[in-house]
Amino acid sequence: MDLRTARDLAAVVRRQRRAAGWSQARLAEETGTSRDWVIQFEKAKSTVELGLALRALKALGLSLRLAEPPPDHAPRKRKKP
Repeated sequence: MDLRTARDLAAVVRRQRRAAGWSQARLAEETGTSRDWVIQFEKAKSTVELGLALRALKALGLSLRLAEPPPDHAPRKRKKP
């Protein structure tokens, strides 16, 4: 599965949490965070700490795998404001 945005990741976590029958409070308890943090994560807030997000994935039995781009792939250039 290709995840390209924080929203994509949040959707997978929410689906997995629900499939496990866990409430947001249960995920918070399992990851040592607050329910508010889980809510923010599932809303794809950009301020969610990566380490905690990875802890949530692990608690749900999920993992991330990054694929390196092909050798001829150049990074996108940012537009100047």
